[in-house]
Order: sequence, then C-alpha cells, then structure tokens
Amino acid sequence: MKKNIILTYIYLIIAISFAIISCNKNSNTEEISQKENPKKENPKKEEPKKGDSSLLAYSKPFYLFTETKAYEMTKQEKDPYLKKLYYQIAATPTAEWFEGVKAFDDNTLKRLIEGAKAQQKTPIITLYGIPYRDCGSYSTGGHKTAASYKEWINRTSAIIGKTPIIVIVEPDAHNFCLKKGWKYNDAKYKERAELLTYVGKTFADNNPNALLYLHIGGTELKQEEAAQAVIDGGIRYMRGFVTNVADHRGTPRAEKWSEEFVQTLQKKGLGTKYYVIDTSRNGIDSPKQTNKAYYYSCNNFNAALGVRPTTKTSAPHADAYLWIKHPGLSDGTCANGDPEAGSWYPAVAKSLVQKAIEKGIIEEWKVPNNF
Repeated sequence: MKKNIILTYIYLIIAISFAIISCNKNSNTEEISQKENPKKENPKKEEPKKGDSSLLAYSKPFYLFTETKAYEMTKQEKDPYLKKLYYQIAATPTAEWFEGVKAFDDNTLKRLIEGAKAQQKTPIITLYGIPYRDCGSYSTGGHKTAASYKEWINRTSAIIGKTPIIVIVEPDAHNFCLKKGWKYNDAKYKERAELLTYVGKTFADNNPNALLYLHIGGTELKQEEAAQAVIDGGIRYMRGFVTNVADHRGTPRAEKWSEEFVQTLQKKGLGTKYYVIDTSRNGIDSPKQTNKAYYYSCNNFNAALGVRPTTKTSAPHADAYLWIKHPGLSDGTCANGDPEAGSWYPAVAKSLVQKAIEKGIIEEWKVPNNF
C-alpha cells in the first residue's frame, strides 16, 4: 500500500515536470513565431491633410449636388457639342451657396446634407447672407438685420450637426468693403466683425467636423490690413481662410500670397492657419478684361476654368483647391447688359470650358449616354 502511494507520487511529479517543459517549449515557440512572423497591425490611417486635428471632411470625395443651374441646363441642352461643354461644369463638385433669406434655403441645405451622407461624401457650402454683403457691388442682398443673420446661422449649424463639411464663410465680406474705404472703427465694420466671429464661434461650439474658411479676397489687400480684418472677424475659431473666390488670379500667385499670410497671422499669435483656393475660373492668371466693369473678374470671356477640386496642393498650408464660384453663372450686369448675378450665362460657360480644354487645364469628361 505504502509502495503504491510512493509510486503514485513519483508518477505525478514526472507528469508535472513534463507539463512544465512542454509549456515552456510552447511559450518559446510562440515567442519565436511572433518574432519571425509578427502580427500585422492595421496601418494607421494617414491624416487626410495637414494639421493636428482629424479632418474627416478631407477623408472622403467631394459631393456633387445636382440641384444646380449648370446641371439643369446641361440636362436640357439638345446640342451635343454644347452639352459636352456644359457637362464639364455640371459634373464637377462645386460649393452650394446659401444666403438664408429664401424660404426654401433650409430645406435645400437639408437635402444636400442627406445626399452627401447617403453617398458618404463631403459637401461644400458657402455662407453668403451677411447684411450689406458685398458693400454695394453687383451681388447686393443678404439679411436686413444682425439678429436675422444670427438666427439663420443658428439654424444652419443645427442642420449640419456633426456632418463632415467644408464651409466657405462670406465671400467679399472684407475685401470689397476695405477697398471701398471701410475703416476699422466704423459701426458697419464693427458689426460685420462681430457677426463673422459669431459664425466661427457657433460652429466651433456645435459642429466638430465642420471646417470653416473665412474669405479675405484675392491678393489685392495688404497683409497687415487683411490680418487685422480676419482677426477681428473671428478666424481664431476657424480652420483658416479662403482666397480668390470668383476671381481669376492664378494658383501660384494665390498660394504665394497665402503662405505669406499664414506667417503674418503666426506673428500675431494665431498659431498655424490653413487655407483653400477657389480655382473655378483661374486657369489663366488675371486675363485681360473684356468689359468696362470695375472688376476684371466680371464675366470675363478671356478666362478659363482652373483645375478641378482636389486636396493635392503645391503649398504646405493649402488644404485644397476648390470650385467655390459656380462657373457659367453671371457675375452681374458688369456694365455690358449681361444677365443678373446668379443667372445662367451660356456664352460665358462655353468660353470658360473651351479655353480650359484647349490649354489642357482640365480633362474632358465624356457625357454619359443617359444624361
């Protein structure tokens, strides 16, 4: 009996020893295996653009909103050649403009947001409703009061929510007015600065995936003058600024000015700001005027489409080249008796596309058979 117990203990000790050896062997084998064949980690998703934040808006393609005049007129066009030309505009994602004074604006914005979500793409919008928006130029309009404007901004922010979106803030709000003699201590200037700051702060507080860019004109303003304007206008709450909206300055010149402006803002303690450039009509740098209007960018038949929207930029702080101005829409009467601002202008559309194709600025897209 005693002998059996002893044998049992011996067998038990041997079994435990084998188990330990086996365990160590397996552990070492697993360790060697991991060294030879390390587990593949999911690669880190490359940051879509420059900067510290997660810029979801640039991680998706840009959304094509089809409720546009260019799209409508292209669908209606019977002439195959003109249809092909217009299609180059109609099929290119372009910022949709909102002023917030029309009864249907909110519903249009809702459809745009829902359409972008359904396609998992990034919408681009332009806010263009600030009171006395372009200081008496060709696109007069906007809200009558500051209170009405703020109410619209609140509604717009609520509709957008957490949607990744690019927001162009109030083209011409600074450059036209400063060129016309607005002073920094004027009541109108102060109201405008307060309203633009309200836009920035409202979106910063409620729309974490919205990238806001405050318009500062083209390259016509002096750096210090422009810096003071955007600082007063709340750029600290925004991603950065936008240049060249509806203008014809070439991209290299716009980038040069913008890169210098980034440094100017840094010197004033704002940190690093980024920018976008409107390339919708800047394929030819500052073409000769074809009208007697004060602005050479007004329905200029010597202009050409610029590169299509892309995040592949040439400068370190340029987030994207975008089509913000709708090519083919009239800039206004422009001293020529041209169509009213915002109207479809077939002759301008045709000319813009023809020159861009001739110069190889854009790829000519084929019109789908069912279009």
